Amino acid sequence: MADFDSSALQNSEPRELTQRVGRAVYEMSNDDGVPAFDGVRFLSRHGNDLELWSIFERSTDGAYSAQLSDIVVGALRPDHPDVEAAMRLHGLNWG
Repeated sequence: MADFDSSALQNSEPRELTQRVGRAVYEMSNDDGVPAFDGVRFLSRHGNDLELWSIFERSTDGAYSAQLSDIVVGALRPDHPDVEAAMRLHGLNWG
């Protein structure tokens, strides 16, 4: 890329760029080999008012990332306002 800044990461292409940045952050560690980051926080390409989080899963984790607690599993309701907003944002419909 001729010009690289954080806005380049919000483009949907080239996908390889965001994958490589994510991999580099995932692999960073301190001098003792302990991972430097447990995940990343970033702003969506759909709007800077949409904050997204990605939590890294490690090979040493069990069924869920060791960084998660108070996990609640429930049914995904199509009428939930957040689900409806996400569906509209991506131009999706329930089958």
